[in-house]
Amino acid sequence: MLRPIPIPKVTVQRQEEFSKKARLYDQIDEEVTQASNRIENLFASLLARAFTGDLTTAWREVYTDELAEAAAERDRLLNKPIALEAKPLIIAPPDLGAPTLTVKPSRAIYADLDAATQSLWAAAQTRPAYFRPTDLLNSTDLTAVQAEAGLHLLAALGFVRQVGLEGQLVYRRVDPIAESAAKPEFLP
Repeated sequence: MLRPIPIPKVTVQRQEEFSKKARLYDQIDEEVTQASNRIENLFASLLARAFTGDLTTAWREVYTDELAEAAAERDRLLNKPIALEAKPLIIAPPDLGAPTLTVKPSRAIYADLDAATQSLWAAAQTRPAYFRPTDLLNSTDLTAVQAEAGLHLLAALGFVRQVGLEGQLVYRRVDPIAESAAKPEFLP
């Protein structure tokens, strides 16, 4: 059955040529693997330097004065009192609990938030204007770390603001229309 199949006779010279090409291929393959590993190591090193600030050290040294001026201007603007229209404070009867401020998410970015952050925002709207991250844990299935991360995202997007009140670090919902909020119940 196999006898009718012709088997080519390859000369020794052709076999040696093939062997050289196979070794060359293996050598190139090894060099590519080493180069790929080197690139991965360099990229990891670059990321590490970027996150530690080593990449911008020389630039920061050159522009130290400008950075200090910009930081001072930022601090001045952040500490500048905001002129707000005076509004009467609504005090709820003790049996109804503290008044809550519900802000409808009118910002376009709200639709792009993940479900966990949207549920966190919904829970924040059921709380008094000032609240702690731990206050939201009973209203959501999130962990404390997830709640804190979600609140940082909401703060970056302008939905809430982190504030220090009487030595406590709390969050406050931001109403873009009427920037006011009642003092939290848990503060004396």
